[in-house]
Amino acid sequence: MIQFDSIVMLQTKMKQHIIYCIRANNSKKLNSFESKYVQQQVDSMQLVPLKSPKHFINDYGIISNQTWPEFRGELQLGVKIILQKLEANEKDYEIGESDLLYL
Repeated sequence: MIQFDSIVMLQTKMKQHIIYCIRANNSKKLNSFESKYVQQQVDSMQLVPLKSPKHFINDYGIISNQTWPEFRGELQLGVKIILQKLEANEKDYEIGESDLLYL
């Protein structure tokens, strides 16, 4: 019983990380990216949290050639470029000065 208690204590002190795997397409083809399929997975897992525009561009900037490897410009514009590349509907998100909310 002492061993079990020490394992539980150790787990409560550790920061847990969750890794989600997202498939690029439903057909299992190489070099094929289906935006709508990826978006369905992201929506169903509720993976897009509230983020600052700067963090959003740092995390997802690779999606667009206009924002990668380095984006120089207004942060809100960079976020909009990425979301347009993902074919996100403008009704589904709000871009503020300090936060991005994906509805």
